[in-house]
Amino acid sequence: MARLFEIDASGSEANSPQVSPTTLQQESYNDDRFCVVKERRRTFWLAYCLDCFLYSRNEYPPMMQEEMICTRLPAPEANFQNNQSVCFPFLADVLAAKATERPSTSLSSFSECVVLATLYVQCSSHRSSQMTEQPGSSRGHFWPRLKHLAATAKTRMQVLAADPTHVDSDQMLLFAHMVARGAVIKLGQAASSALAWGPAEQQ
Repeated sequence: MARLFEIDASGSEANSPQVSPTTLQQESYNDDRFCVVKERRRTFWLAYCLDCFLYSRNEYPPMMQEEMICTRLPAPEANFQNNQSVCFPFLADVLAAKATERPSTSLSSFSECVVLATLYVQCSSHRSSQMTEQPGSSRGHFWPRLKHLAATAKTRMQVLAADPTHVDSDQMLLFAHMVARGAVIKLGQAASSALAWGPAEQQ
C-alpha cells in the first residue's frame, strides 16, 4: 500500500512531502501539496473499501486492520475538488465512539462508506465466528457483541437519514445506505444461526 495507511502518522515519511495535521492548517502551505495528500488519502480509502468488500465476498482475511491505520478519513467531494483544507478524524476514533452516541462531526459520504464498510466486515466476521463454535457451547461473548454492533449500525443509519443531501444527487450516499443495510442483514443472519444452534442464554 506504499505506506498510504500512515499518511497522517506523526513523523511518517509516507506523505512526502511531509504533512502533519498542524501543518495542514497553515495558510502558507502549498496548494499543490494539499492536493497530493488528499489524493493519497482517497486512494488509500478506496483500496481499503475494496479490501473490505472482497473479504465479505470470499471471506479472506482483510489486508488492513483499522487499528493500524493512521490516515485521516477523506474530505467531502466539494473540499477535494476546490482544494480546500479540512481536518477529518481517524477511523479508529469514529469506531471508538459509544455505539448509541451520535457523532459530533458530520462525515462526508465517502467517509461514511469507509465507516460502514468496516462495520460490514465486523458484522460478517461476527457471523463467521459464531459458525465455527460447537453446537450448544456457551456464547457469553456473542450476544453482547451482537448488540453492540446492532446499536452501532442503528446509529450510523440514523446519521445517514439525517443527512440533508438526497441520495439521487449523491451516489456515494446511496451506496452507504446499501452497505448499512447489508451490515444489518449480516447481524440478522448471525442471530438466526445462533438461535438455531442452541439456547440464547445471553440474548
